[in-house]
Amino acid sequence: MKRPCLDCGRTIPKGSICSPCRTARYGSSGARGYGASWQALSRRMRAEWVAENGWVCPGWGSDGMHEATDLVLDHGPPPQVICRYHNGVKAQRFDRTSAYPKGGDR
Repeated sequence: MKRPCLDCGRTIPKGSICSPCRTARYGSSGARGYGASWQALSRRMRAEWVAENGWVCPGWGSDGMHEATDLVLDHGPPPQVICRYHNGVKAQRFDRTSAYPKGGDR
């Protein structure tokens, strides 16, 4: 469902903020520590995880292992393959300032 960007009003196909406004608000992926080397490490570790364990998330907190196709590499330490949902929950609980680098809560 198309909707307006919350920052500039431009029509976007999904989400709440268009890509240019997101970059202006939070910085580029490279500036946030997700440059080419991080992306290569993430691809390699996710491929190794899937080859060894299949498309599953190891779980986090009280949640156990479950099927997941949206796997990401969490910063850790140590870096760990986890589903996007659990990565977001973990980021909000433990490291809010890096999840929202412009100063905490929205």
